[in-house]
Amino acid sequence: MGRRSWLSTSIGIYRSLPEIDARRAGGLTRHEVARGDLSMMHWYPTQLLMRRPHLWNDPAVRPLARGYDLRTYQAADDALALAHTLTAAFGDPWTVERVRKELTTAPNVLAIYVATWHNRPVATASSRWLPHLFPGSGYVHWVGPHPDHARRVLGTALMSRLLRDFRDRGYKDAVLETDDFRYPALKTYLRCGFLPVYEVNKEDHRSRWVAIFQVMLAPGEGDRAAVVDRA
Repeated sequence: MGRRSWLSTSIGIYRSLPEIDARRAGGLTRHEVARGDLSMMHWYPTQLLMRRPHLWNDPAVRPLARGYDLRTYQAADDALALAHTLTAAFGDPWTVERVRKELTTAPNVLAIYVATWHNRPVATASSRWLPHLFPGSGYVHWVGPHPDHARRVLGTALMSRLLRDFRDRGYKDAVLETDDFRYPALKTYLRCGFLPVYEVNKEDHRSRWVAIFQVMLAPGEGDRAAVVDRA
């Protein structure tokens, strides 16, 4: 969504790296990531970019647990619950007015999907169109579950629905922007067929992806980090 991302290049690169050296390197230590302490992150000029090169072969999604459902956003009934979900997911305040401004009336947001718990939105993802930046591509926007409903495959179900949305609109592929520390979200994107783009706005992101994969492939490390994504 064009927002700046957080630098986390020192996360988990060397397990012997002292915390003071990790902070001096400009990122979080793996211990801070594991306990969800994001307060030491530093601004990074660009987010990571991922692209799914085609829109066929939808990712496999197991059935949602009883009580959960997937549908489009209904403005009259969902605004307050969606604001609560986004506030909990991203840790910054969302109001009904912000939902209206950034999602429901934004001209480049073409559809908002929600996963519901007994018909109350508890996770969301949106279909966005940015032809001046990504012509012919569907853009994955504001993906996040309420923390109380994380790890229930809601993100994968929403991603699968977005890919069908993009295909129905005639796009050729899908893109998203994300942050270095969102390991569960990154795992979901990889499982859904998204691949890293290593050069973004003339920046080489290979070292950032190396750091990410080192954490994600370390036993148990990647599963304890944040679970949301503001792409």
